[in-house]
Amino acid sequence: MPPLACVTAASEDKNNRSRHERRTLRWVGVDAETLCCVAARSVVEITHEVEILKGKDKGKRTKESVVYVCTLDPDPARGQELLERVRHYWGIEGELHQRLDVSC
Repeated sequence: MPPLACVTAASEDKNNRSRHERRTLRWVGVDAETLCCVAARSVVEITHEVEILKGKDKGKRTKESVVYVCTLDPDPARGQELLERVRHYWGIEGELHQRLDVSC
């Protein structure tokens, strides 16, 4: 069998609220039987690294990885787009909760 496709992409945001952020995407093709999920075609892992640049936590670093099961085949042309879509989705979630908290 041929090796499974793997796509990587990265984005950096050097000064987001006095933080240096880096997001990295790794998108690997899988077979549905491996994950016991009928529609699964790939797995996406997004790693989010943050370094605080100012304030009392200056120099503090955090690293978080999230794994998603995806119904799309890995596509090198869409790696960066997928990374941006995931970031945009969570941005909307954060804004919505902030609006609800402020209005309460």
